[in-house]
Amino acid sequence: MNKEEILDKIEEYLKHQTGEKAGGSGHLSSLTISDITIHEIKKTNKQLEVTFSYTVDILSEFTIAEEPDPTKEPDPYDPYHYRKTEKITVET
Repeated sequence: MNKEEILDKIEEYLKHQTGEKAGGSGHLSSLTISDITIHEIKKTNKQLEVTFSYTVDILSEFTIAEEPDPTKEPDPYDPYHYRKTEKITVET
């Protein structure tokens, strides 16, 4: 499995997290994911353990309308624009 196929698996995994959302109070927001970076790929038996990070942008009723900007430096204290790291297992 090449890096592009692994990236496709990551995008498929993240797809359910994007789009319009409604919180418990009914307020709407939209979540986008960009700038996916693969950091490590470990092969184990018939699986790959992939560590990756990505940028999360959230636009809600309470934020100033601003286009997601993947070049903007993420702020770990900004709940609307931050980087997140995850690990998934991919079948080969």
